Amino acid sequence: MTISATTGCMAGSRCFGFRRAFERLARFSRPDRRCSAWVLLLSLCPIWLGLAACAGVGPRVSPEASSDANAVPPPPSFHSVTAAPGTRPVEEILALRGLRSHAGARLRIAFLLQETGNWAGAETELQQIVFADPRPERDVEAIARWLRARGFERRGESDRARAERAAGLLVADEPGLRERLTDRAVVARPGPAPSSPVAALSVLPRTSWKAAAAKTRSMKPMGPVHRITIHHSATACRDGRQTAAVAAIRSIQRYHQEEQGWGDIGYHFLIDPAGRVWTGRAVDWQGAHAGDDERNQGNLGICLLGNFMPRDQGQPPAAQLAALDQLVKQLARRHEVAPRQIVTHHELKPSTDCPGPYLQTAVERLRGSLETSRIVAAARE
Repeated sequence: MTISATTGCMAGSRCFGFRRAFERLARFSRPDRRCSAWVLLLSLCPIWLGLAACAGVGPRVSPEASSDANAVPPPPSFHSVTAAPGTRPVEEILALRGLRSHAGARLRIAFLLQETGNWAGAETELQQIVFADPRPERDVEAIARWLRARGFERRGESDRARAERAAGLLVADEPGLRERLTDRAVVARPGPAPSSPVAALSVLPRTSWKAAAAKTRSMKPMGPVHRITIHHSATACRDGRQTAAVAAIRSIQRYHQEEQGWGDIGYHFLIDPAGRVWTGRAVDWQGAHAGDDERNQGNLGICLLGNFMPRDQGQPPAAQLAALDQLVKQLARRHEVAPRQIVTHHELKPSTDCPGPYLQTAVERLRGSLETSRIVAAARE
């Protein structure tokens, strides 16, 4: 071990000082002299302790512990959240992680993650703010949507960025924030007329897949619908034939009833690779698809047959996505579900990969399209 000359000298001087003091003490045989020696030693203690501190001996407080103890969540205002990061943004993120219950802290974490290049991590944080239940404060949601728009612009997804800015404008109260959101936002202006209402979608009944009887005694009434959640079945399904879809849906119902102990298949609707829509659990009954009673309440579950993870099927078939788009729009109009309440299973329960990144992107695009259409329609009124 290498010791600097200064530290070694100081350590040597301390040892020498102790030895000389004890030699003097040993020579004192009379009680009064021994007492004087102890007084001398006690008077030297502060000096030795000071030298030890100067030499770097003794406990040190880590920067992380200090920052955690002193971390204060910033107020949820645009300028506080987007203030220039310091020289150690990662340490600031670590210090704020324990304060995520504060909206300002969570927004600041998302901004700092973007600044450090972790755009995916930032998007995860922002999704949990925007799609929280109960809904966040107006300016909190507006800042989160501005940050999401920033992320989409970074990835070259200009349509989604515009949709986020437009959605943020609906709730922003802070003048400076409204100015930021208006900078590149879609502003209502004369343009093409709104698209015609979605044509009624043909949905195959339960009898078409020979569904087993529902055990309604273990099921709960649905109540008012306020949310739609999109899933994938997590089992590869590339076969577009009707017989393959029937076999897959019956297998899901059997698993849900026999293995999970549920009253019926957990989803209200299922869509096969060819774009056929099948009736699952009757909408009169609360589903079993979102994770728990609270998440399932008033929540329609739609399952696309397949596994849309990068190492499995990847992108859902175009016919399947077209049917999803039509079904969601029809259900949202019928039940008056707001675009922000059209979500994926991952958005409700971040610990799950369902419905996979490809279907996640498709749902976000669909939600943004509905939000933009609603804004344009409101502006025309």
